[in-house]
Amino acid sequence: MTGSRPRTRFVPTLTEVVLPSGAGPALAATPAQTVAPASSSATRSMLEAAVDDLMPQAREQLRERLHNAAHALAEEQLRAMEETLRQQLRSALREAAGMGNKR
Repeated sequence: MTGSRPRTRFVPTLTEVVLPSGAGPALAATPAQTVAPASSSATRSMLEAAVDDLMPQAREQLRERLHNAAHALAEEQLRAMEETLRQQLRSALREAAGMGNKR
């Protein structure tokens, strides 16, 4: 940015038109004044239709992700419990065989 151009204090938004200083009313026309906006009910129905079209695909992807996450969690828990269960089974079999807790 060059030093000769002053910085503006205002940042334009989608709902506000910022005119350069000294601009006349000819520049004041906004797109909302020249183009009729789409009705909110038409826009809403288009969005609803898009959501309805995307829901089956999103539902299937979420179902698959949930299945994979649950499977991974179950395997992790089983691996964590494996040694403990093996020791408990060994102890129970020894007791049933009358060997007590000998190793």
